[in-house]
Amino acid sequence: MMQALTVAEEKRLGVGSEEFMQRHEEIMEMIDKVMQKDKAAGCKRREEKETKEVVEKEVVEMVTLKEASSRTGISYDRLRKMCINRQIIHK
Repeated sequence: MMQALTVAEEKRLGVGSEEFMQRHEEIMEMIDKVMQKDKAAGCKRREEKETKEVVEKEVVEMVTLKEASSRTGISYDRLRKMCINRQIIHK
């Protein structure tokens, strides 16, 4: 029964036709553009937010980056970059 419904819907939509494939490509290109734009904006906002959170959360004891990541929820790589950029003071 589901197979018959699927076949009927594919036929109704014209799946595989030149028009269908062209529209599919247009939609995928629009999605890619939006995702790239959001990713660029989101990365900047996320970095600013994470930097602010780390500054607000004072860590009194020395811990490994792995431990700091699990405690703060900030990725290991981001914490490492913050140390390199002297956004986090470490000894």
